[in-house]
Amino acid sequence: MIGIVEQYNSYIRNLPILVKESYYKAEYFIKSLNISEATYYRKLRENAFTSQEVTILTDLLFPDEVLLN
Repeated sequence: MIGIVEQYNSYIRNLPILVKESYYKAEYFIKSLNISEATYYRKLRENAFTSQEVTILTDLLFPDEVLLN
């Protein structure tokens, strides 16, 4: 169980990098998350996305894996 938590924490720490390196523009994530631009950049900077927002971002970043599940 501890390993799962550590993997999740590692993923959360790397999420801003994954978002920045993706082919999508910030507007796509902002619209999909239904948050303001200022809130998006604050959450990205502070790693403050909720678990629901992390799920949405993961679905957007890895659409092929979503289709497999």
